[in-house]
Amino acid sequence: MTQFEEFALHEFQSIEDAPFRPEQYSRLKFGCDEAAREMGHQIAARSSKNTHPQY
Repeated sequence: MTQFEEFALHEFQSIEDAPFRPEQYSRLKFGCDEAAREMGHQIAARSSKNTHPQY
């Protein structure tokens, strides 16, 4: 069985502390291509930074 490392783009305790716009996340959940593209780029950039810190 493959083990996966946990990854989170944002960590927060309540929606008031969220480091992103909740309405943008809601748009993502309901299928907005623009919101998905923006979040996808953010996730890719952070993931790349975590796995390849020299970049």
